[in-house]
Amino acid sequence: MFLSKDFIETAEGLIFAVVSQDIEQGKVLCFLRYVKNSPGWKKVTTEPANAFLKQHYPDYLHYSPVLDAHLHAVAIDRIVKHHQPKQRLQQIMLANQQTTLATDYADKSAG
Repeated sequence: MFLSKDFIETAEGLIFAVVSQDIEQGKVLCFLRYVKNSPGWKKVTTEPANAFLKQHYPDYLHYSPVLDAHLHAVAIDRIVKHHQPKQRLQQIMLANQQTTLATDYADKSAG
């Protein structure tokens, strides 16, 4: 499941921010936010993202009749990585909690 605030990455080195958990015509509704370039990633705002996609990847431009809006959309089979910040934050917090517990235990054992 794709949630708002998740990010999806394509083989072309494009990262899109998911804007709706709804899937339309087999596509995730989103906006382009990062483009891979040497040596890393370049953040793009909406208008430059629209121009970039129009020139290089027009298939990602999408009109949603449900939302009555122009936005971007990526077919599910073109997604190579699904970044889920909420789950990643939970993993980090759990790891930090386990590290804290281990440190507390070690401190008490040494004392």
